[in-house]
Amino acid sequence: MRTKPQIGLLINEIGNLYQKQVWRSLVDSAGEHGMQAVGIIGKAWKSPEDNEWLHNQLYRLIPFLGLDAYVVAKSVLSTHDPFENIEEVCGLDPTRTIYLGEGPSPDSANIVFDASTAIHRAMEHLVNEHGCKKIACVTGTPTNPDTMTRLVAWRGALQDLGIALDPTLEENGAFTNERGGQAALSLLARHPDLDAIFFMNDTMAIGAMEAFENSGIELNHVRMVGMDDIEEARWVRTPLTTIRQPLDKMSRRAVERACEKNGAHFGGTETFYASLVIRETCGCKSHNAVTGRDSFIHEQMQVFFQSRKIRRAAQTLFSDLEISTWDARLALSMQRAGIRWAGVLEWKRDRLPEGSLESLEFHRWIEYQDGKVLRNSEQKQAPAEILTEKIHGNQAPCLLFPLVCESRFLGVILLEYTKDLENFYEPLILQAAAALQGTWLLEIQRVTQQELLAANQQLMNLSNRDELTGVLNRRGFMLLAEQALLEARREKTLVAIIFADMDKLKTINDVFGHAEGDRAIRAVSQALKESLRQTDIMARIGGDEFVIFARVREESDVRRFIHRANAALAAQESNFPNGMKLGFSAGITFCKPQNKHQLDELLQAADAELYLEKERRHSQDST
Repeated sequence: MRTKPQIGLLINEIGNLYQKQVWRSLVDSAGEHGMQAVGIIGKAWKSPEDNEWLHNQLYRLIPFLGLDAYVVAKSVLSTHDPFENIEEVCGLDPTRTIYLGEGPSPDSANIVFDASTAIHRAMEHLVNEHGCKKIACVTGTPTNPDTMTRLVAWRGALQDLGIALDPTLEENGAFTNERGGQAALSLLARHPDLDAIFFMNDTMAIGAMEAFENSGIELNHVRMVGMDDIEEARWVRTPLTTIRQPLDKMSRRAVERACEKNGAHFGGTETFYASLVIRETCGCKSHNAVTGRDSFIHEQMQVFFQSRKIRRAAQTLFSDLEISTWDARLALSMQRAGIRWAGVLEWKRDRLPEGSLESLEFHRWIEYQDGKVLRNSEQKQAPAEILTEKIHGNQAPCLLFPLVCESRFLGVILLEYTKDLENFYEPLILQAAAALQGTWLLEIQRVTQQELLAANQQLMNLSNRDELTGVLNRRGFMLLAEQALLEARREKTLVAIIFADMDKLKTINDVFGHAEGDRAIRAVSQALKESLRQTDIMARIGGDEFVIFARVREESDVRRFIHRANAALAAQESNFPNGMKLGFSAGITFCKPQNKHQLDELLQAADAELYLEKERRHSQDST
């Protein structure tokens, strides 16, 4: 039952300092307007990176959530094709969707900020207050629309100040910490007389500080101005002069517009203006550099304590991977992380199906509260019925994450928001997804082994058994080993093929008779069989020839097996006539998961190794 209106925030992460400010402002403002905030945490729309597209399957569930309004964070739109089908796929009503940034059309409800004036003021400050004449720029990703907008503003400011443009003073930092540091070092190498650098975000500026320190360069060697005013900018060793985005005002205005009832006038663009924040990296001595230092230290201590909680939560997740304990492990893990309530929709497929998700059925729904499992439903239910019920029935802010591990979409997790956990939600969700996939894979392996044993038993009862020894014959071996080889490649395990035959069987037959020869064959077969595991496959494929298929962790495992078999065979010699020696020779070949050899090829290779082993032993006997 719906308790209050809901507003959803589409955002590509929540631990980033920039995105965290947007989320917190939206939560606070939504609460002030009597609304519930729902974070929908995917990745950048139409992202080409790694498996980010798989995370974005989450957005396809939006039409079923039944929220009253949506805010789309700018970070979600900063990709190669930012607006392609976003409203259609996500089911976003244009009369109830606000974009923090340029939306998909001029009629969209857009809340943007203008950094041009603040960039111009920053360049004026560097030139007029500090006498800078040579100012470089570390740019962002070329495909990001903000990069060109900020670059045009920076170039225009320099021209207005009478400074000639020089393309060699521009370097791509890709908006990342490491690349920003590399770009700054590259600029300084080309222009040792550089006066200042403008960075298109604070992350790159902080990366440059670290790079300078690691390279032995004095920080005041070049003046710096960043952009965004993230929290870290205030607390680095030399506080960063930067351009502040009015994120709090923009997020609060988005909520206000969502509350407006007149949909006919919902669209249009509102512009907020960035401001210059002067600290110390531009060369000034900030009077406010230590303001709030105690509160910052307190916050960092809270982060430290929270990180310990998350480590304990992860230890719980990976304490064992039994499927029967998964629910209890996740319940305890959420409690240890400080998350009061959570729910998981398990999916167990690589991805969501194409087309409509109207009748999509998940594997099951599990609900957790205060370290206990409240509900475990094996009934197949549409996600809309579950998610809308839980979101609408909960008054607290909540977060919806995809559960993704490698190339598998495992389901979704809905969490009740816990303040100050923004830095740790995503690592915890990734660990939960990895633990869930590990649990499934272990169960699949166990079932597969059981099926293999059952198939082995069935074949033994048919015509695939060797009459003399009771082990498989060639036909039975080929049937089982072909299947086991495919399974080993899928699970990426090492395979050993052992080709063995008896030593001096002809001499035993000639001297002691064929009956004793048959008894010797059975003794060798018994010794080999007793030294194997249940999952290994063994067959007699000729008069005195045996072959074994074994999945091993390392090559030395096979040597230990042969040693055990020889010891078992030696123990049986007392049951045979005096002077009769029992023994066997073995050829071994290994197949790594990436190798594509067929079973016949592996048998031939093992047979060739057997021949070489016999030659070596014959040479030793001759000497």
